Amino acid sequence: EQWSRFVRPGNDAQSVSRILAMVSHAVGVTDIETEQCREQEQEKEQEAEQEQEIEMERYVDVAYQRDGEEPKRWAFKSLCERGEAGQLSPLADGTFYPASQFRLPSRSALPFPPYLHISRNHFNLDWLGERRLKNAVMVLEWTPSAAAVAAAPAETSSLTEEQRQRLHK
Repeated sequence: EQWSRFVRPGNDAQSVSRILAMVSHAVGVTDIETEQCREQEQEKEQEAEQEQEIEMERYVDVAYQRDGEEPKRWAFKSLCERGEAGQLSPLADGTFYPASQFRLPSRSALPFPPYLHISRNHFNLDWLGERRLKNAVMVLEWTPSAAAVAAAPAETSSLTEEQRQRLHK
């Protein structure tokens, strides 16, 4: 209608009608439009996936903090030194802490025996927020005094029903 002033009545109008009829009934036109729609939908899906991946990356960056994770060196000779109040140096200076104190945020500690300790290089109790646990690199069995070696009393503690259920989750 907006181009009607360029079409003269008579032959021009008939030619326009025939051309429009041929073009609109052509098989390729609807296929091209359908293909364009598919391409647009695929582009939208790809954009949505990319946005979702970016959101996940942001979540991972925020969820797991990485500050303060540099390992703190300690000398092996400190294993035989005594600190304040006669306590072994690695325990007195906080390099190691009792394994029974180890717990993840919003989780309860496990009842480890008193002779097991964990290095703050593995997991520091002062850290806040969610953290990924580091893989255990080394386990050290250490006896500070051969004279103090004695058989450990047999412990017959068993899991509570709640602990069993949590273990099997």
